[in-house]
Amino acid sequence: TLNLAEGDSMPFITPEGTTADLPQNSVSATRSPNAIKVPTDTLDNILPDNSLANLTLAKMDIEGAEILALKGATSMLEQQRPYVWILEILDDVNYFGYQKQDILNLLKNYGYSLYSYNADTNQLKSITLDQKQGNNVLAIADSALDFVRDRLIETQKIS
Repeated sequence: TLNLAEGDSMPFITPEGTTADLPQNSVSATRSPNAIKVPTDTLDNILPDNSLANLTLAKMDIEGAEILALKGATSMLEQQRPYVWILEILDDVNYFGYQKQDILNLLKNYGYSLYSYNADTNQLKSITLDQKQGNNVLAIADSALDFVRDRLIETQKIS
């Protein structure tokens, strides 16, 4: 697990209980009175030269800044191509000057499509942004879809 601030900008973190509008910690591109400036680096800089060559699953939960982190992971997306990203796609992307569709477009440019997973049926379902339920989605590399489905079948046999 990497618990670092990733991306290509210098976001601000507002600690819990310091703003009337936000019930929890938040990441923002703009400074509020109680914000803390957080230095960041890109995933490509932190994980250079195929240092995670066998990465199959990656999860990001950075409150709308996912697109910034993905933009800082172009080498990883082109060369290592993790099979699955678990991402939150929130309206919070607007705070960084983006729309949710921008995340989808970036992922599609690198050969990823969105899916939901039903644990009861152990099935993946291709979805659009409008069809997502909740905030988390799976972005699966088109080239790895059969592998992911096979792994789900294997997992079902084990349980």
